Amino acid sequence: MLCLTNIFKKMRHLLPVALLFFSFHAKAIYNYKNYPWTQTGDKLVAYASVHKDKLLKNAEAIYPRYEQYVPYIREIAAKYKAPLEIAALAAIESGFNPTARSPAGAVGMWQFMKPTARDYGLQINPAVDERLDWKKSTEAAVQYIQWLAETRYGNDYETAIMAYNYGVGNMDKVIRRAKTPNAWMLIHANLVPLETEEHLLKFLIYVQIFKYLDLHGVQQ
Repeated sequence: MLCLTNIFKKMRHLLPVALLFFSFHAKAIYNYKNYPWTQTGDKLVAYASVHKDKLLKNAEAIYPRYEQYVPYIREIAAKYKAPLEIAALAAIESGFNPTARSPAGAVGMWQFMKPTARDYGLQINPAVDERLDWKKSTEAAVQYIQWLAETRYGNDYETAIMAYNYGVGNMDKVIRRAKTPNAWMLIHANLVPLETEEHLLKFLIYVQIFKYLDLHGVQQ
């Protein structure tokens, strides 16, 4: 596995961040000849150098909730043979808050909008909103991300993470224009919004921060 070591050289705790974050359990496929590793690494380093303190502070603040919810999220990911690292997406979406609500109408730990939630079997009616059921919404989220990656985007889970933010319709238009589902090629062609690009970068960094905290705990 190719990785960038000490990408967070100036970060406190000397946190190493691997560019390729998926475990060997993952099904993600990468074209190593065409993948712009150096540029991508530079983007990740640049983003981390600017936002490292905020990202670490946020990760440490939500780490107790991470410890509470992530074992089940990983269990569901394993059930569907999806990357276990998917769990870090909940940190970005809601800070692992099962009752989170956005002004746009997204609800729950995974910030589902109504149509997608219903597509994945979550009940939403005047009596119940299963987006607030963190176990049911977790199962729906894992299935949704797996479907995006493995059925729609050629096993590219990174593109699936961006589509989760940008929307499937928008991502499909971009992919048709670029004629590739490769996440980093889309980024370097400036075909996705900065918010969506940073969504993926933040996700990659959170994956490694949580791996570090799992080993060393929160520093007081």
